[in-house]
Amino acid sequence: MIDEFLKYIGIGSSSVVLAYVLIKYLSQKIFENYLVKQIDKHKSNLEKLNIKYQIQFSSLHAERAEIIKSIYNLLYDHKNIIHDVMNNLLDEQNPIGHLKQKLDHWSSLAITLSETFHKNKIFFSIEQVNSINRIHSEINQINKMTESFFSDNRNITQNINSIFNENIEFKNLRTSSDIILENVMVLEKELEEDFRKLLGVI
Repeated sequence: MIDEFLKYIGIGSSSVVLAYVLIKYLSQKIFENYLVKQIDKHKSNLEKLNIKYQIQFSSLHAERAEIIKSIYNLLYDHKNIIHDVMNNLLDEQNPIGHLKQKLDHWSSLAITLSETFHKNKIFFSIEQVNSINRIHSEINQINKMTESFFSDNRNITQNINSIFNENIEFKNLRTSSDIILENVMVLEKELEEDFRKLLGVI
């Protein structure tokens, strides 16, 4: 009878141990599954945030590229107008009309360049802001010098003659403009490199 009792206890003890091991195993699996699900959920949230920020940064890069392109184009057009006027590159058939057109476009570009840059200078580095500010100041200076030069002449015909004859006042004006054009070309090169970096072609 004792043997039977011990045998019963042994069997019972084995069952308890087995049940304990089974419960522990199942508990671990449940906990592991819970952790895996939580980790996957966390990863999913991180991936969503990453995609969101990538889209935001991508959008900002695209916007910055457009701003650089706009500033570059304005500088390029401004440079060409200054170059054309200062180098007598006017329509020989209609120099008066051509000069008026150039000067009007010159004034319009100066305003557009100023507005575009100051509204978007947050997209540029401090060094670039300083460079563009300096160039813009120099362009304003040559604009005022040009306005003063042409206003000193009585009419548009005399303006044309001053350009074609290259009088001393016009030569001085052209010398000043040449210095500014060199600085503009340096800035253009910087913007070109920055733009190519954004495109990933450098």
